[in-house]
Amino acid sequence: MLGPFVAAELKDQINLEQMLRWGSLPGIWTAENSLERESVLDTYAATYVREEIQAESLERESCRFCF
Repeated sequence: MLGPFVAAELKDQINLEQMLRWGSLPGIWTAENSLERESVLDTYAATYVREEIQAESLERESCRFCF
């Protein structure tokens, strides 16, 4: 998963209102409309939560052997 763009990468394409409202993930930045941006954000959030839950599960499982 790619991280968000930074201002130096966008140079003259900076749209501050868009960045503040939607963020600057590549998929959001290249989306053509708000529906696409929402879809990208939903997918990003779902992936993030799933990965965090998996990481937490692995950590808890490994701690069973700590004691």
